[in-house]
Amino acid sequence: KGKFRLVEQVNVDFFHKVTTDIRFSLNQDILARHARKDNVALVTVLRHADGAMLIVVNVHLYWDPEYADVKLFQTVMVLEEIERVKGRYKGVPTILAGDFNSLNNSYVYNLVVRRTLDPD
Repeated sequence: KGKFRLVEQVNVDFFHKVTTDIRFSLNQDILARHARKDNVALVTVLRHADGAMLIVVNVHLYWDPEYADVKLFQTVMVLEEIERVKGRYKGVPTILAGDFNSLNNSYVYNLVVRRTLDPD
């Protein structure tokens, strides 16, 4: 207890992002697919008592396998937010954890682990 101090916290509300991001908000199909889904992510920047810093991200993606597109959008949004935070804290290690509700052959897995949508 008390080994880390919170430096910055970014709350990511995926539905809010979809409704306010011009890339998505003008597309009624995208809005309809994301409606009433209350999934979130939390990006935190922590400073250890020894001065070392760490970015820790916790995410909860939508559960339904029929909404793989929604999970992929949510993944893109959290990865973009991570990159924004990392831009302010260059060289700081990042841990990404959470409930991705995705299998290892999914687009979400490939994007997070391999940085590609291509499964091969």
